[in-house]
Amino acid sequence: MAVSGKKKEIKTVGVFCSSRMGNDPIYAQHAEEVGRLLGQNGFDLVYGGGASGLMGVVAKAARDNGSRVFGVITQAFKDSATYVPVDGTVEKIVKTLPSRKAWMMRNADAFITLFGGIGTLDEKWEIAARNDMLIAARSQDFLTPIIVLNTNGIYDDEKRLMRKLIAAGAIHPGREEMIRAVNEPQQAIDKLKKWSAEGVMRGVDLAAPMVESAVHASKPQP
Repeated sequence: MAVSGKKKEIKTVGVFCSSRMGNDPIYAQHAEEVGRLLGQNGFDLVYGGGASGLMGVVAKAARDNGSRVFGVITQAFKDSATYVPVDGTVEKIVKTLPSRKAWMMRNADAFITLFGGIGTLDEKWEIAARNDMLIAARSQDFLTPIIVLNTNGIYDDEKRLMRKLIAAGAIHPGREEMIRAVNEPQQAIDKLKKWSAEGVMRGVDLAAPMVESAVHASKPQP
């Protein structure tokens, strides 16, 4: 993934995931592995704050393995009776959910999406929408890499929906490359390290090959 004239290393990784544990222990296992591997490989962590569910699991594992951990929470969530902080992490308090997402996007160089619910889906797709706009505008701004850890195939239907929307003409061909799905935590870390070494692409860098891909896809096949 070469970058023309500019390079941006990945140093801080945002993680989107559930504030619940899920019904299969593998979700917590993968969350712990992601946090541990982030710390062991020198990445810092930005996440949604608090000790609940997988969010707490990934934060504690990252902290225990050397990451600086930033938990971004709304004031309302901090004031709630259910909020429990993770010791040793830096709390960033914001007013609203949109400002929470904005802070995370400004301060993370890439994101990993784990098992999660409505909030997780919303956060991931907002970043994908931003990347889409940067590509369409051929922007000099850097894209934000998104990795999906597809534990138990939980996001298989989402991948199929993306392909259907591309085939139906709602999404440009090639945009599926903005979101890379993996099955194991180590594969997610390997992708982060590869992007960090080679450089994160900008909208203008990715626009041309995607346009070429779209033209090729539109040609009748023999």
